[in-house]
Amino acid sequence: MRQQPLDVNPLYRTGSIRMARIFSNIISPPSLFAAAGFAIAWVETPSIEGLFQAALYGTLASLLPVLAVVYLYKTGRVSDMHMSDQRERHIPYLIGLTGALGAFLIVRAWGGNSLLTNLILTHFVAMAILTVVNPFWLISAHVTSVTALLFFAGYHFGTDTAMALLPLVGLTFYVRWFLKRHTMIELVSGLLAGWLAVSLLVQFGVFSS
Repeated sequence: MRQQPLDVNPLYRTGSIRMARIFSNIISPPSLFAAAGFAIAWVETPSIEGLFQAALYGTLASLLPVLAVVYLYKTGRVSDMHMSDQRERHIPYLIGLTGALGAFLIVRAWGGNSLLTNLILTHFVAMAILTVVNPFWLISAHVTSVTALLFFAGYHFGTDTAMALLPLVGLTFYVRWFLKRHTMIELVSGLLAGWLAVSLLVQFGVFSS
């Protein structure tokens, strides 16, 4: 059964609740994917051009959805920046989905590096899963994103890199549960959605093309 999130009331945002909320903001899906984009661009193409491609991706797929959430919150169309009410998520999800697709097409046409385009595809598929399922079921976008990045890292960089990210997945799972932002089944669904996003790309040979 869904409960009132602990950090909805500003008066309760102290101590461990405040720290958990800050952590949630830092590892939010837009932040995670944007940071991963810069890291991957620098690893494969350590140049101004590579960083510019990562910045373009971060702007279209991460910054625009965040700005949309801020606008919707300021205008009273969403009750909380974390949007625990799934009915409030469809506009930011669609903007993120469209932004990721646009970034992929631009970077691919630009001749961008394969790792960055694969990351953008991972972001796109993860967002597509969340967008399709959202009208029927709330899934933790935080857990979905960090799990997708773990499997992405495991496929491209090996098991050791994936294992290094495993504590981040566990901490994200726990924090979202601690704040009562999601039920246990919604968090487990996030794990499955993140795994599915990468598995679909691997299964259809997208990463090998």
